[in-house]
Amino acid sequence: MVRGAFKLVLWVLCVSFGLLLHGGSLSAASVFALCASIASAALYEGLAPSRFAAASSAVLAMMAIGLPQLYAFVPLFAFDIASAVMTRIGVEGRVSMKRHASTFTLRTLWFEYLLIICIITSTFMLLGSQHVHGDDSLALRLGGLCLVALSFCSGMASSLVANLRRRILLANDERRDLRRRMHHDALVAEDERRSAMHDATLAERTRIAREIHDGVGHMLTRGIMQAHTSQVISMLAADTQNARSFGDVEATFTEAMNAVRSTVHDLDDEGNDVALQIESASRTLQGLAQSPRVTLENEVRQAPAPITRCLAMTIRESLNNAVRHSSATQVGIVLRDMPALWQLVIQDNGAHNPSDAAYLAVHAHTRWGDMRGMGIADIEARAQEFGGSALCGPNAQGWRVFVSLPKEPWKQYGSADHAEHAGQDHAEQVHAQSAVAEQSSGIELVERRRRGVQ
Repeated sequence: MVRGAFKLVLWVLCVSFGLLLHGGSLSAASVFALCASIASAALYEGLAPSRFAAASSAVLAMMAIGLPQLYAFVPLFAFDIASAVMTRIGVEGRVSMKRHASTFTLRTLWFEYLLIICIITSTFMLLGSQHVHGDDSLALRLGGLCLVALSFCSGMASSLVANLRRRILLANDERRDLRRRMHHDALVAEDERRSAMHDATLAERTRIAREIHDGVGHMLTRGIMQAHTSQVISMLAADTQNARSFGDVEATFTEAMNAVRSTVHDLDDEGNDVALQIESASRTLQGLAQSPRVTLENEVRQAPAPITRCLAMTIRESLNNAVRHSSATQVGIVLRDMPALWQLVIQDNGAHNPSDAAYLAVHAHTRWGDMRGMGIADIEARAQEFGGSALCGPNAQGWRVFVSLPKEPWKQYGSADHAEHAGQDHAEQVHAQSAVAEQSSGIELVERRRRGVQ
């Protein structure tokens, strides 16, 4: 906007200077000079910052040698030529800074030198022109020279200001981009920190739950067994008071055992992160040379801890089989959370390698449909343990592992994750009751023998 206003003022001065040069007469050549100057100024603004934007100004400046009516507009041409020269010098300066070398040579700035020669030539022709008449011809020549010099300096200053403004805008953009990247990096680092803290918390809860279960739980179970055994002995000895006391001790141990189990179950439930375990299992082959590309689509957000471990182990086993026994380049893992079941589908695009020694050793003397390796047997056993089913075999795309686990067995418990713990608790109770029964049988046998001796 400022540049356009300045050029308009300069054009008005050039028109006034032209009227003074030619005594106020207006001819067809003068009209041509007016139109040519306007077209040249507009063409430069349209082509800038192209290197050849000021070519029309240089041509008109040289035409002034044969067309005196163009002398008056030499300052306007000088303004555009100076702007073009300084713009080119600024571009070459940035290039030289990047290359750490000077590029201001005749080979790189030849066109700019030519522009300067043109404007200098036309200026000297203006000073020595015979078309400047009147008593004030010397003043007009000196005034024209000053106007050309002022216009040339103004063009240089305008270009420098434009380059400086462009650099400021570029620096602001780079600063905003840097701030944006730093903010993004900070968010990513914060997410990673939170994820690491979350993983560490879950791992610590799981470790504490296991230590409580393996340490305190077993000691409480032993205490219950000992209290019950002592109660039975007291009852056989007709010691009612001690039998009642040992019964109270057993009840206290049982209550403590239930409290410990509840705490262990809560810690283990909180330590079950389905998405994390499935994601970790899908990265089993990460880092291996020539490993297939694995894609994961997980719709399961909540599941019991044993179901999560079953799905994760199935994924690991399937990925290992894909690397060892096939030429798969892609493996797709899809987990679906359906109303009545959890479904896992693992599909690779590799044909099975029948030349594999382990493959032939495992599947010798079997039909393709009856092939059962150790890995496949483990997958099927895990699925059947939870009342589900597994189907492993080839299809048109390659090899597929299809596992479905029903949700019905887990609905009878308040929390689905408590199902596994309930099964463990039941097994512990059965084991304790069996041990107590064996001890009671031994005590009764000893008592009978003692009575028989008496």
